[in-house]
Amino acid sequence: MIKEDEYASRPFTVIARKELGPEILRPEQVLLSLPESVLAKPLDIGSLCFSKRAQRSTTWNKSSEVQVLPVVLNSLVKHRREFLARYLDKVAVSGLRDTSVEGEIRAIIQVFEWVDDNGHSDFLASVEAAEKAYISYTDHLYHQIQNEVYNPTTASRYQKALLQIVIGLMFPNAVNRIKGKTYDIRSQKAKVRAPSAKKVDEYLAYLVPFVRGLRWSLMNDDFPMLIKGEEWHIYLYPTNDRSFYNSAIHSDESPFYGIYDLPNGRILSREEYENYKLSESNRTLGGVRQTYKLSLERFEKFNSDRKRSYYRATLAQRVIEGYARILQCLTGMNTGPLVNLLHKDAISVAKGDVKKDVITIKH
Repeated sequence: MIKEDEYASRPFTVIARKELGPEILRPEQVLLSLPESVLAKPLDIGSLCFSKRAQRSTTWNKSSEVQVLPVVLNSLVKHRREFLARYLDKVAVSGLRDTSVEGEIRAIIQVFEWVDDNGHSDFLASVEAAEKAYISYTDHLYHQIQNEVYNPTTASRYQKALLQIVIGLMFPNAVNRIKGKTYDIRSQKAKVRAPSAKKVDEYLAYLVPFVRGLRWSLMNDDFPMLIKGEEWHIYLYPTNDRSFYNSAIHSDESPFYGIYDLPNGRILSREEYENYKLSESNRTLGGVRQTYKLSLERFEKFNSDRKRSYYRATLAQRVIEGYARILQCLTGMNTGPLVNLLHKDAISVAKGDVKKDVITIKH
């Protein structure tokens, strides 16, 4: 039996953005799925309906299975259900890119975590409660700026998330009144001195062969991929952690991760895997062999299903970003639209639709 103050799992429904509609009866159960090229697993946005949620650590959702954030079930706040229903409706009809939606949701999560940790869990119950939370949150953001935890641009983004996205959906007619109760944090662009010509040349000497090598590997190679420079080489692996090995910076680190021999770009044999796994922890031989078998099957799937490979799509986006940086160095142009191309566009580039290397551009 679950105790009243005990964190527990809850029923959930995974809904893709394109499937959102007006008939969401239990928004507290929603996990919003964005395209895999943007996010590998759905975002547990429904947990925001509860004022008591487990901490969102970097490791809580590492399983390959879809998981919900544990919550205290009796901490469900009814007016938050109304907010979330309105927000999901907004997401369904807005023209925001999927990447922008993800960033917006993460800002909202940050806001909700602060209000719940600082005595404002009922901030959506009334305009007065929302006003108090907004003033307190603004004071907090200024404190974070003073202590150099946030820069003004980050603080401004969080302030706008609370006022315009969250409070604005519940009390649209009160936004201007609440905004006038405290200071508006303004974004500031930091002044950066231009690098010297020597530094630019050093940067390009590394970046150009990396980007060209990565593009070639995506078109022709399986994982682990090898990219070579004059004085370095990099192996790329289909993992979330330690996804690459750079001979210039990783020579002192542990050589093994999962089933991979990182410095040598190869898959460990079962015997090698058993020896190092059994020596580092109290594991059973049967369990180690089963883990090796499953890991090898996943690895083979990453190479056999190239079109739907999340890791390959992510690397394809790095190709786009790399070419954008090269363009910026050579021409000084604004590369924002190029960097923001979708992963599917990046995959097209990686397959060879871009016929000329950007490095051929002359001053």
